[in-house]
Amino acid sequence: MTMNESIDLLRLRLHAIEARMHEVVNIHTSVIKKLPKAQQLSAINLLNYLALRNEDITALQDSLHLLGLSSLSSAESHIYRQLQAILAITGTEFQLSDLDRCTAEYGFQQLRDNCQQLFGTDTKEGKPAVMVTFDNSFLEKPEWVRSLLGSGMNIARINCAHDNEELWLKLIELLHEASQDTGIPCKLYMDLAGPKIRVKLYQCDLYNMPIFYKSYMPMVSNK
Repeated sequence: MTMNESIDLLRLRLHAIEARMHEVVNIHTSVIKKLPKAQQLSAINLLNYLALRNEDITALQDSLHLLGLSSLSSAESHIYRQLQAILAITGTEFQLSDLDRCTAEYGFQQLRDNCQQLFGTDTKEGKPAVMVTFDNSFLEKPEWVRSLLGSGMNIARINCAHDNEELWLKLIELLHEASQDTGIPCKLYMDLAGPKIRVKLYQCDLYNMPIFYKSYMPMVSNK
């Protein structure tokens, strides 16, 4: 296969992905329109990225790499514009109005802006993040929080996989009071628990159960 033939096949594969991106975005148009206008472009970019990653692109990435082109592996923030850039290099012509507005520069700026809004602005260059996970024992020893703040803690983490909203609120209030008393600011991270598969052994003694090669344990669902 000649170089031109390889590029032609590559271009066809890229156009197929482009078509799939358009299809996915069109399916979700009504949902996108319900989002705040400032979030719509990012939502479209996310859908484009999911459309790409819903397929096995290993062979495609190998082909792109062999031709010295971007393998689409680090373009999450501007995936369709990156695809268009590769197509342009391989011979596809685009009108200026056809180019996706979610460019690399736009994606990077969005990331910076959102990080600043979520995590705040660093006040001291090079200062490391010191995170401490809170639990209910802190409620009995409020002086621990003031001591940790004085020792450099700048992030308090609450693991929402444990306890309940009432206890979380008490921990948050404890942190706020200690921060006000010491004059030391501290960020708060709420670690949300993701989906978990809960299993249990059925009619088995967990601590006195021999396990043999190729053996199995019957399990039942709580549903």
